[in-house]
Amino acid sequence: MPKYRRCALILLLIGLITWTPWSRAWAFTAPTQNSSAFTCDSAIRVMPLGDSITRGSGTSDSTGYRLPLFVNLGGAGYKTNFVGAERDGGAAPLTFDTDHNGYSGRTAEWIASQTDAFLNAAPADVILLHIGTNDLLDGQTPGQVVAEVADILDVIDDWESNHHPVTVLLAQIINTPGHNAAISTFNEQLQIAGQARVANGDQLLLVDMENDAGLSYDIDSLDFMDDVHPSYEGYQKMANLWRQNIQNELNWPVCPPLQVAMSMPSTIVASSTAANFSVRIVNDGAKSISDLTVASPSAPDCARTLNTLQAGKSTQFSCTVPNITGDFQHYVTVTGAHPDEGKLTNQYALYITAQLANLAPLVDLSGPTQGGGNFALQYLEDAGPQPIAAPDAFINDPDQATYASATITLMDRPDGAAEALAVDTSNTAIRATYDEATGALQLSGPDSFDKFWRMLRSTTYVNHSQNPTAGQRTIEVSVSDGSPTRNISRTQITVVPQNDAPQIVANNGLIVLVGQT
Repeated sequence: MPKYRRCALILLLIGLITWTPWSRAWAFTAPTQNSSAFTCDSAIRVMPLGDSITRGSGTSDSTGYRLPLFVNLGGAGYKTNFVGAERDGGAAPLTFDTDHNGYSGRTAEWIASQTDAFLNAAPADVILLHIGTNDLLDGQTPGQVVAEVADILDVIDDWESNHHPVTVLLAQIINTPGHNAAISTFNEQLQIAGQARVANGDQLLLVDMENDAGLSYDIDSLDFMDDVHPSYEGYQKMANLWRQNIQNELNWPVCPPLQVAMSMPSTIVASSTAANFSVRIVNDGAKSISDLTVASPSAPDCARTLNTLQAGKSTQFSCTVPNITGDFQHYVTVTGAHPDEGKLTNQYALYITAQLANLAPLVDLSGPTQGGGNFALQYLEDAGPQPIAAPDAFINDPDQATYASATITLMDRPDGAAEALAVDTSNTAIRATYDEATGALQLSGPDSFDKFWRMLRSTTYVNHSQNPTAGQRTIEVSVSDGSPTRNISRTQITVVPQNDAPQIVANNGLIVLVGQT
């Protein structure tokens, strides 16, 4: 490709919170797309194609990965034009190209039936394809969905033969919270199919969204808004991986004079704390930049003006986004005046997620009808298993998170192994183990908030001794949601022996109660 002019102003935002870069070796040969036809005089046409994840469902403004990808490609010096029949994201805080072909609830089969029409209506140079989630969640086998994705690629190949080359960035799709094994199997089979197509000359790049985007698939992951769709934080991570592959693998021209980049592509901070980063401005061009300004609505200390930044020189300073109490789109805008290019403007965006402090849950063993708090139980000899909590026992937890474990311990057992705890874990993902030596009942998840408190209501105490020791027993109960501390709740059991009727044992082993024959 020809060598493009470079009279650049580069902005680097260096975060104090580190991130993991794309680390997997690229498995395919980069396509020889007609990148030589791309110049800084025209934008490269990019079609986001897929289902609701492409649309951006799950977030309030339906921008998904598209907003940070578009803005940050521009910040890196790439001129892009998103194309498609749909438009979502106009209410976002940053202006971006909202065109796309992402359709909620649609399958790979449906996308294949529409792709030719999509390309005829809005020809693309590059397609970002993320599809298959609905198919797999609807019960199709991974092999069936791979075949349907192949149909989409065949349609694109047919369209290319009559028009111009198209490079497809094909995603091994993101998984879901809790991890869906079928999605992982689909992605493995999709890689095999993709390798075969590349070997036959297909202009295809496989992007491992499942593993390389850095998404967390924990049940209570902040990267997801619901059981399927990413949060703003999750979509930002998807955008980062799309952008890294575009920058590393596609031979697009970089079009200075103004570049903006941030080494902190997204971050999660504790609520009511600050995010700190550094800004470095470099004039990488051959002429001075004048009237240079840096502005950020959420980081007032970033605001500054430089009269002149000479060619080959740089400046660096620190910025702070203070008192972060909620999630929001953070961005920095840089402007300047170039003697040849006139006014220059560019932006970089990242999403900041405020993580609330994780408060330890407190088990309410007596329930609201008994005033809340600890629970008391009178246990009569031969009573059989008795619940250690009220029928309306509950877990008080403002986070209502997914719980990792619970511990229920019978602290004193004067009757030894005759005293025991048991629990019903049916219809849950909770595993129960009881240690007779210590009297500890250990419950291991993870599972949901409601499953744990329903399970606690089913926990029972039993004393099989025919001559039980009268007096108090204490049961301690705690639940963990990953917080560093635990709250302890207690059940006090009063064991009451019964005066059993005396028995006469005959020589033949027959037991006769006194007063009977």
